[in-house]
Amino acid sequence: MGRRKPLPPQAGATGFDHVLLNWNHLGHAPKGVFDVAHVDVHFYLTDEAARAAIEPTDPAYLEEAAREPARRFRTPRRSLSRSRDGRALVGQDG
Repeated sequence: MGRRKPLPPQAGATGFDHVLLNWNHLGHAPKGVFDVAHVDVHFYLTDEAARAAIEPTDPAYLEEAAREPARRFRTPRRSLSRSRDGRALVGQDG
């Protein structure tokens, strides 16, 4: 669980709704990349209610998660790999 941070009114033009900060004291996968203590910063375009309504076991969600985002939505160094169960694409900055 992270800590939600509302954005100031000046950020309205960015399209972002809120920011979530997560402290990972043990890190996380992938090993050798993010397996050291660090803070994740997530910027959300959707509001919290829409994010909370996401059901990862819903077949419609799995179908959407398996699609690669358009190139314009990824940074040039963004690579994609399959999740552990092979059903979703996971982005990693290299």
